[in-house]
Amino acid sequence: MQIQVYLTAIVQNMKRLGVSLREIIETAMAFVRIITKGLFQQPHLLPAVNQSLPG
Repeated sequence: MQIQVYLTAIVQNMKRLGVSLREIIETAMAFVRIITKGLFQQPHLLPAVNQSLPG
C-alpha cells in the first residue's frame, strides 16, 4: 500500500480544482483516519504500510 502516493494525488487534484487549504487539510486528515481505522481492524496489513512509509 502506498498511502503517501494516494494522499499526494488527492491533495494535488484538490489544489488544481481550487479547493481551499482548510478543506484540503480536512480531507487529508479524514483519509488518514479512515486508513488507520481500517489497519487496526486488519493488523496483518501493518507490515506493508510500515515498509511504504519514508524513513
